[in-house]
Amino acid sequence: TYRTTVPLTVAAGVSLLGIGPAASTIASDSSTADIVDLEADLTAFTRIEGLKITYSDSSTGDCIDCNAGRLLRVDNCTLGQTVGLNGAVDAIKYDTAGTTLFILNCSFTCDGNGGAAVKATTTTVASVAHIWGCRVSFNGTNHSATVFALSCGTILGCTVDCAGLTGGTTVSSFGLVSGGLAQAFAFNTVLNPTSGTVTATTGLSGTDALLGHFAEFGNRL
Repeated sequence: TYRTTVPLTVAAGVSLLGIGPAASTIASDSSTADIVDLEADLTAFTRIEGLKITYSDSSTGDCIDCNAGRLLRVDNCTLGQTVGLNGAVDAIKYDTAGTTLFILNCSFTCDGNGGAAVKATTTTVASVAHIWGCRVSFNGTNHSATVFALSCGTILGCTVDCAGLTGGTTVSSFGLVSGGLAQAFAFNTVLNPTSGTVTATTGLSGTDALLGHFAEFGNRL
């Protein structure tokens, strides 16, 4: 377990590789600071794999901040705030046109005050997040926010476990971007939905030109 109180700045071309989230942990006890900040790199994919990245107390920081723009693969990681229910941690936050994220086989814990698992800071730019085979749980009784708040991309084969929630949550939302970028929400499962409080996908209007690119099928409540 590696303790930090200030963000770890990861330069272009650098990856963070652990031997599994049960064995390799980066933990912050800051109430405001990010844990990992990624410098801009839109030339080659880098990786964050096999790590648990978490806060040891309530915080409003981000586990991984790639707002500067990044080509990034996050694989087999555990992300979020695991102690304390009063924070609003965003596990992965991204921005900048050209950013592309592949987020695979990760586990997220969302906070009681509404932190997201994956969040686009600006939902109207061409930044893409593909989220496949991930699992989300909550450490509070209320979320009242969006778990996956994306600009565009795909959410496939994920499980959102709403056990313990008494307040509402939105599973996913997509921004209204142009350029024919695909938006898909498919083959996902919402476990233990509280009646009337779980919203699947929002963000596409009937007049949006992207509607023809949108898939919502094979999902289960």
